Amino acid sequence: MLTDKIEIYFDSFEAKEKSALGEFHKIIVRNDPKVGCVIARVMSIERGLVYHEEGVFKYALAKTKGYYTIHNMVMYAYPEIRLLFETHRQSLKGLRFQKGCINFKDPEDFPLEVFAMFIKKSAQMDFSRIIERYHQS
Repeated sequence: MLTDKIEIYFDSFEAKEKSALGEFHKIIVRNDPKVGCVIARVMSIERGLVYHEEGVFKYALAKTKGYYTIHNMVMYAYPEIRLLFETHRQSLKGLRFQKGCINFKDPEDFPLEVFAMFIKKSAQMDFSRIIERYHQS
């Protein structure tokens, strides 16, 4: 269920963008029940959906003027997660990878079934060492 704040955030976008962000959001919360979501700054992006586990940044989802972005600290900690995309390489030409994020111009560039696989695998990885390190610093 979306909170009023998140609904207001979605309402700031055009229908296609709102729909895409809503679908990506649903996949994250459905497949990683350990995260909570707030609207906050994401790197240089003023407002995005930021997902925390035990108070530690895990994912972020945002739309800028030019692209969508998904930040994934699990992928940053476990670079081998990128290997999930190898079998879908031909259909994912629109994705631009960095250490901990994926950028894309059109939501169709990141098929929902592939996005769901990515989030499911991320949720299965041990995030406790990242949480522990964050709380120690």
